[in-house]
Amino acid sequence: MSTVTRITVVHTTNMLIIYTEEKMPLRVDNSTTENLWTLMPDGTVLWLPVTQLHAGDSLLTQHGWKTVTRTEIVTGGDYSMYDISATGPYFANGYLDPPIPS
Repeated sequence: MSTVTRITVVHTTNMLIIYTEEKMPLRVDNSTTENLWTLMPDGTVLWLPVTQLHAGDSLLTQHGWKTVTRTEIVTGGDYSMYDISATGPYFANGYLDPPIPS
């Protein structure tokens, strides 16, 4: 079990929308500091910055691995994102996040 130790609100002018086999896309800050537990097509599993995700990569969800079908960068908005620090990896919006934002 992971315990949240800090939540920081981050304001940004861009967003990355990650589409997977899940019904709802995942919306995150389009930043190299945002990482998700990723299974690469070659079998490598690692914390990968969301900016490096490609169609064919898979993300660990509460329902198992889900394949990324596409990503979309949205610019020119004003978005509030939440950086969560925790004592261990945790699921946020159904996807496995690292314990401390990079």
